[in-house]
Order: sequence, then structure tokens, then C-alpha cells
Amino acid sequence: MGNKCSCIEISNEKYKCLQDEGYLKTHGFQSMGLEGLETNIIESNEEDDYFYRYENKKSGIDQGEEMKENETTDCIVNVKRILNYIKEYESDFLLFFNEKNSTSLIFLKYIIMNYITYIMYIDTGVIYIGEINENNEKNGLGIIITPDQCIYIGEFDNDKITGFGLYIHYSKSKYIGYWKYGKANSYGIFIHPDGTFYKGLWLNDKQNKKGIEYVNNNYIFLGNYVKGEKNGFGAFIWKNESIYIGHIKNNFFNKRGIYFLNKNKIYISKWKYNCLHGKCEIFWIDKRQYLGHHINNNKQGIGIYKWNDGRIYFGNWSNNKQDGHGIFIIIKNFKNYENYINNPFFLFFKNTQKIKKYFLLNIKKEEFLHTGQINQLLQKIENNCHSYNFYYFLLTLLHINYYELCSSYFEFLRIKKLNNFKYNFEFYRKINTHISSATNEYIIGNLSGDNPQISNSIFWLNPEEKFNKDELTDKKKIKNGEAMKQVRVASNFENITYTYEKEGNTTVPLRYEQNENDFEDIENLKNYLNSINLSYINENDINMQHPLFSYASNNIIVKWGKWKNGELQNWIYSTEKDLNGENAQMNPDQIMEYSEEIIGKNIKKKKKKKKKKKKKNQIFFSITITILLITS
Repeated sequence: MGNKCSCIEISNEKYKCLQDEGYLKTHGFQSMGLEGLETNIIESNEEDDYFYRYENKKSGIDQGEEMKENETTDCIVNVKRILNYIKEYESDFLLFFNEKNSTSLIFLKYIIMNYITYIMYIDTGVIYIGEINENNEKNGLGIIITPDQCIYIGEFDNDKITGFGLYIHYSKSKYIGYWKYGKANSYGIFIHPDGTFYKGLWLNDKQNKKGIEYVNNNYIFLGNYVKGEKNGFGAFIWKNESIYIGHIKNNFFNKRGIYFLNKNKIYISKWKYNCLHGKCEIFWIDKRQYLGHHINNNKQGIGIYKWNDGRIYFGNWSNNKQDGHGIFIIIKNFKNYENYINNPFFLFFKNTQKIKKYFLLNIKKEEFLHTGQINQLLQKIENNCHSYNFYYFLLTLLHINYYELCSSYFEFLRIKKLNNFKYNFEFYRKINTHISSATNEYIIGNLSGDNPQISNSIFWLNPEEKFNKDELTDKKKIKNGEAMKQVRVASNFENITYTYEKEGNTTVPLRYEQNENDFEDIENLKNYLNSINLSYINENDINMQHPLFSYASNNIIVKWGKWKNGELQNWIYSTEKDLNGENAQMNPDQIMEYSEEIIGKNIKKKKKKKKKKKKKNQIFFSITITILLITS
């Protein structure tokens, strides 16, 4: 292959040495030690931060000239430094080299220590020390050193870097893993001196398929790659405690994903180039909620905004502010209703169902949270994302500092020197298991009340079904030596009645006996808001005939008004008292008929627009074809 070699064939000599027990014993190779072996190691008291160099004179190789055969040089190889790297990764070499090359590792050390005999000079100042075949090609085990002090130690096949090996860049970055034709392929680990790393699959020197990327003091990424770019499902975890879990395209948030912002709020949304774009559901840690349409991170069009005190705005938005006509809803006895259900008044918008299902399906597929209580919770919500359990799950992810959790784990591995290839070969699964275990501890601590670090202001949702108590904690609530039943908090309504059950001498209140239709109106309103499809509603549909007015009751006040730039301009109508001072009387049946009518009209308009667009495209295509035919 045009290589100039200053040595004889070494393959026969290698096997003679390895088969001679006396030779191995004399030179200390039997114990893999190096003591007593006569070598070309140069003693140096200075920091030997090089792999090879020229001494006393400037070599022609420095100018990129080829070494002439039999030309004498004063090339000095830093044998000690190279052998230290081999020693550091020796267990990996022995385990992952192919069987033939594993037995050759002893001889590779011998070749390196006697490099003057075996050195091969390649053009542009690259040197090779190692095994060659009958065609004078690099084959078996060897090392390559470049003039800029980069080195590869590992396997070669037919003159190419192919197999398992270690590459050390002059910046002290390292790659250990599999190679094919001189490029990183299959599984490999890249580690930067500052702790930054990538551990995962490669294709032609680029990250491909599953991998974990850690950028020191910045972010962690777990997920999928295509040709070196993040593509497909993945999770970004930032140092500022924000997380994005969802679809990614060419390193950007794209399509469906959920974003957890600084332990403050959660976005369940469609995305485009890292911006909220399309359907978006937001809920804040203080229990506020929003559902609507976004364009480039701005609320635009019809949206629903719920405050944490029971007020709701349903209407038009522009540039993140209420603008245009809107319907304002006030729920009386709001706290009583929350006490009755033992959970906050919360809306489960079906508009974002596809985003939630995509999120859950891929978390399960990627095995991000695949063990213990968190996996139990995932199974419960997999087919029912319109529940308190689903939002409890999201709040759990929001609360835990996954960046600190993972980065401290990475630091632990560094201190324990567990950054070898053997330990990190299935690192993707290892880190997923670590995340699952830590998440389970938080859930157990929260539900048992034994973890003082978990804030009640964050976990304000109660899961709808309790987990197996034996799995959560061994503690039981005991009174008078007997286990007490859990009691749900009742509302503060007047004339509350309870049923009782005697357990020995202890009387336990079991439930609040709801008066007929106490909260039926609020439940009906919730069901309507949960199921409404905002895609078929525009500002013209916001008027006093809107279906929301049919839900007005003694508990619910509905008003119609106009806003501009986030400020109310005037009220137009109210069910509590109309503008003439008379109580409003509405016909629910007429309103529902009107609702179906306006939605039907809007659907027809959209279909008509699509047909026009399709017709224009067809005309443009036919004109283009005609022009091409004429010009040809």
C-alpha cells in the first residue's frame, strides 16, 4: 500500500516469542508486567505530553516528505505514555478485541517497547508500530501516531482501522469503541476532558440511532440520532431544571412534545423550530390552565384560560393577550366543589389527546421509566390520559431535578473510574434504570408523606387510585391498636350528612352524602370544555347564542364581553343580570342547535378553502407541464 517499512516481517517472530515460555518468563510477560524488560523507554523528568517527536534536528517528515528506505532518524516514541493508556484500557482490549488479537496484546507491548526495530513511516509524518501481513499492510494489532499528536491503539484489517480500538486526540478527548474503515461505527464512547461525553451508536463517524449526550454544565440528551443530528423521540434535560420530552427534527423541537419549564409550568403542545406552533395546552404550578392555538410562541385565535379561583375566559387572543370578543365564566362554591372531589377543579382537554398519547407511547417504547411505581403509573394512564393520574405523572417529572440526578451519577462514575467501555456498553439502559429508581423514591416519599423535601405546593394532585401500600411503605396509620380507614375530606356545604360504620368502639366517617344535583352543573360545564374542538370555532361564533350560556345556573355565571390588548372594554351580556336589569332566560335546546349549525358552517368553509387551494395547484401544475412541453 506504498508504506515504507524499516523492519522485517514480524508475524513469524511474534509466534516464536509467544510460544517460548522461557522468553516470556525472562521478560516478565507472564504476569503482564513490564519489570526487567530491556526496552527503548526514554527516562524523562519533564511532563512528556507527546506521543512521538524528533530530537536534535528537524526531520523531513515535519515538512510532509516521505522517509526514504534505510534512512536513519532520531524519532523518539513516548513508550511510557502509550503503555499507560494500554494499561488503563487493558480489560476492555482483552474483552472486546477478537479472540486472535486478544492473545496478541502482550506482543503489542513488546513491539512498542522495541519500536526502533518495528517502526513504519507513512507519508506526511504518520508513523505505525504494529503487526503487518505478507503484503506489508497494517493487520492485527498496532498503533498509529499523527504529527499533531493524535494516536490510535487497536485493531487493523487489510491496512484499515477496523475492529475495536482507542483513539486519543491531541486535546485529550478520547473515543473508545468499534471502527470500520477508519471511522467510528457501531457502539462507541466519546469523552472530552471537561466531562462532556456521548455514549451510543455511530455510523461513519456520526451519532446514529440511540445515544446519550452530556454537555458539562449545560444539558443532557437521551434519544435518537440520524447522521449526527438529533432526530426522532428524545429528552432534553437542562441545568436550569427545564425538560423537553417529545419529537425532535434536526436538533429542533418539532411536532408533538411536552416541555417542563423551571418547575413552574408545563406545555403540552405542537412545535416548529423550537417554537410553540399549533395546538397548545399549558398548566401552571399554581393550578392555572390554558388551551388554544399558538403561532411562533404567541397565543393567537380562540383559547380557554382558567384561573385557579374558578374564573374562566373563553374567547379570542392576539399576541398573547385577550383581544376581541370573549365569554367570561365565574363558578360559585368553587372551593366546596374542590373539597368534594378531593382534588382541584381541573380541565382534561381532549384537544391535545394525540400529543399526550404520543408522549406516553414513546416513553414506554424508549424505556425511560420502565421499573417500579412509575411504571405502574404509566400503565394506568397509557389508555386514559384524561385523568388526574396523568397530570400527577407530569407533576412528578416537573418536580424532580433530573439534571442534578444524572450529572451527579456521571461524576460518581468518573471518580470510581467506571468510564471504561465494559461498564458503559449498555449505558442507555443503565441511565434509564437509574432515572426510574430515583423517580420511584420520590413517588414513594410523596404518597407516604415521609419525604420532607417534597413540597405539597407542587404535588397538589392526588392520584385517583392508590398504589399497593405494601410496595409504598411498611407504615400503617394506627389508632387504638387498629388500622383506620382513609377518609376523604367533605365539602363545607350546610346540612352535610355522613354515613357511619362501627369498628369496635371507633366510629369512622366514610363519605359525604351528596345532595342531588349539588355539582351536576359544574360537572356538565367541565365535560363541555374538555371535549370542545377549538379548530372549528372563530371569533364570530363568540356571542350570546354560544352553547356556554346554556350552562348558566345558580353556581355558574356566564358573561359576554369585549377585550382589547388584554383589557376589558365592556360587558355586552350577563346571565346573572342582563343589561336591562332583568334576569336572563335562555333556551338550552335552541343554543345547542345553534352550536351545531355554526360548527357545521365552519367545517364547510374549511372544506371549501381546501378545494380552492387544490384547484389552484392543479391549474399551476398543468400550466407548468404545458410550458415544459412547448420549450422542449
